[in-house]
Amino acid sequence: MASGSQDGTVRIWDWNPGTKLATCRSVLSATQMVHSVAIFCDSELVVAGCQDGRLRLWNMGTGALVACSGDGHTKWINELVLSQGGVKDSAPFILSTSPDGMIKRWDSTLDHLQCSKTYVGHKVSTYCFQRCAKQN
Repeated sequence: MASGSQDGTVRIWDWNPGTKLATCRSVLSATQMVHSVAIFCDSELVVAGCQDGRLRLWNMGTGALVACSGDGHTKWINELVLSQGGVKDSAPFILSTSPDGMIKRWDSTLDHLQCSKTYVGHKVSTYCFQRCAKQN
């Protein structure tokens, strides 16, 4: 389990006993709070949506910052959804939304985040993404 904080950290927790396993820190100041977090199921990576409109990717085992996105949203990121794979020949990606009215698609590798598409024109308050395999 992961939680984001007003102090700019992400904390990783052991689900059953409720003990803290790691604290992920970056160069964020206390004014750059973490608004959303999501965990990649098939790796040790956690992604955070931050006050400055950027994504940050951390290794949950070490607490080390792995990647930070370039220009992102113009306002804070309030929600993240991860594609967890499941479709042949498809790399995982991240969708983020912000009060700036944009949804962004981020392609991710183990050490890089790149915005590959921006969807505009909708004041997004929430969204859902479900990837389904095509049926033959």
